[in-house]
Amino acid sequence: DGDGFSDRGDLEGGTGPLDVGNFPITLAELLVSLDATTLPEGAIDSWENTGTLAGDFTANEGPQVIAVDGVNGVDFDGAAYFEGPTSVPKIEGRSARTIEAWVHNPALDGEETVVSWSRRGGGEGTNVAFNHGADANFGAVGHWGAPDIGWNGDEEANIWSHIAYTYDGNTTRVYTNGQLSNEEDVTLDTAGGNGILIAAQREGDNETVTGGLRGTMTIAKVRIYDSALTESEIVASYNSE
Repeated sequence: DGDGFSDRGDLEGGTGPLDVGNFPITLAELLVSLDATTLPEGAIDSWENTGTLAGDFTANEGPQVIAVDGVNGVDFDGAAYFEGPTSVPKIEGRSARTIEAWVHNPALDGEETVVSWSRRGGGEGTNVAFNHGADANFGAVGHWGAPDIGWNGDEEANIWSHIAYTYDGNTTRVYTNGQLSNEEDVTLDTAGGNGILIAAQREGDNETVTGGLRGTMTIAKVRIYDSALTESEIVASYNSE
């Protein structure tokens, strides 16, 4: 059915082999789930988190919900951002994690933030900033230092894109529209104690929100898991949406 799993995989997972939207799901915990596609257009003060991590996301600098190519998303103008609940140990240190997002970026700068937690300048491998940018070294994920990774030239501007980042404790992988774009073996030590940010990063003082790296794009969905989804699961997620 094109959901990324074999018929046998569907059957063993207890799901149907004839339905692209019905596929086996990992036991990963969905900590953050943000969906703007059903929100009304206009100003938004709070973005409901339907994941298991308690707390919604609070707006700063006046983001708006707009329709882009028939899909509603939160529009970020380079100033607006959201701050949500504090990260937890299961997505810090060397813990596995996955971030998925649907973004529409009108133009690719070197580094534009989609999701982040931790902080910049805290030592090699201590930050996590999932980006949609053109820089070959850190346009995909900024971990601070050598563990950064780029998109390998696969990103496109001015189109809805499904982007994903996984880390399994040893390897970082980034995906565009269900396809593996780049991977790298790294050791991370993601610092904790800060709120999860949408479209922004935090400076090394643990307080200041970085100005120049805020997203200038529309974001329709964000999901954060406490485990690394497999490539088949990333493909299935993209196909289903």
